[in-house]
Amino acid sequence: MADEIINKGPDGSIGDQAEMLRDVGKYQKWIKAAEKAKRHYNKWARSGNDAYRGYKDEKEGNELVANEQTKDAVLKYEVNFIRQPIDRQIAKTYARNPKFIAKPTQPIWVDAGPIQQQDPMTGQVFLMPQVNPQTGMPLQNDISEQVCDVVEALMEVEFKAANFKAEAKACTREAHHSPASIMQIGYQFNDQTGKDEIYFRRRPFKDFIIDPCAEIYEGVVRRCRYMGLKWHLTRDEAEALSMNWGAISREDNLAVKGEDDYDTKAEVYQIWDKQSGVVVWIPSNGKEYAKEPQPWPWKIDGFPFEILKFTEDTDQQFSKPLVLAALPIQEELSIQREEITAHTTFSRPFTVYDPAIVDEDKMTAISRRGKGANVPINGLIGMPNSPIRREADG
Repeated sequence: MADEIINKGPDGSIGDQAEMLRDVGKYQKWIKAAEKAKRHYNKWARSGNDAYRGYKDEKEGNELVANEQTKDAVLKYEVNFIRQPIDRQIAKTYARNPKFIAKPTQPIWVDAGPIQQQDPMTGQVFLMPQVNPQTGMPLQNDISEQVCDVVEALMEVEFKAANFKAEAKACTREAHHSPASIMQIGYQFNDQTGKDEIYFRRRPFKDFIIDPCAEIYEGVVRRCRYMGLKWHLTRDEAEALSMNWGAISREDNLAVKGEDDYDTKAEVYQIWDKQSGVVVWIPSNGKEYAKEPQPWPWKIDGFPFEILKFTEDTDQQFSKPLVLAALPIQEELSIQREEITAHTTFSRPFTVYDPAIVDEDKMTAISRRGKGANVPINGLIGMPNSPIRREADG
């Protein structure tokens, strides 16, 4: 099937250049359509990430626009009322490792083991096969429960080695401040052990694309032709994956421009095409693949991604994250805290002083107070009272 899609000739080369160009153009249209449909959701993800970390967002109309995180522009909340309960909830949820339970779906029959018997004449012990007395056939036992016990033990070891708990915590955390979080499930060859190993990886929501026509409800994906990931790769990383660096290093594909190819990062997409059953590495611009399409490496019904969402809207792929929905509460609590702090500060006695004998910085250092606790008044030095004195409010 993959050979039909990429139209290879008998010698293994691509036989029809025009067909290849059409396929490349199709995948690039898919990329542009997915990125365009997801642009608004990515804005929510940036704003939710800033709110979770404590950055204040500026409002433009009715939308939240994330600040450029520079030293001069960033403003943080004094107390992050949103992050604290989320962190506590995640820590409590993952305080213990998950328990894996395997249940048999059908019996597994095997011949029963032989039993020891003793010859009454010679006294010699020998093994005798167990036979069903009614049928005369070898007796069989159902070992499905024992097999499930072994599977449970193996999964515990495998998931621990694959850092599943750490990746799951990261997914849960991101799902609070992004429209969704993405877990990729796959396997890779370990050169040291010489075996295939399962892996679980959280992939950033901003780097994930999906068919705009797909429906996602409660983690179930329907009517989806493709999913994909966006990667920024150096030349070494691309060549390690057997990619054509020349195909992805065009000027309009560069994500990071370095001094040479080994500092430069090119943008390339990895597309899982369910219709054709191939995995494609392709840049968003150009006329050739970064790597020839390959058949899916394993047989699965769906895609190798799990999508975790904590909010659902009817007829929408993704919804505004929980953190943005709770942002007005953060704003209100911050205002209340500032008002309480200001009221407490200004209800204390204050000090009046003549700035002619001591400047403001020195007065603040002496009194160890700020925010209006020291009031400069010119001319106090000529009055009979002390030019530096404390007054009670009201």
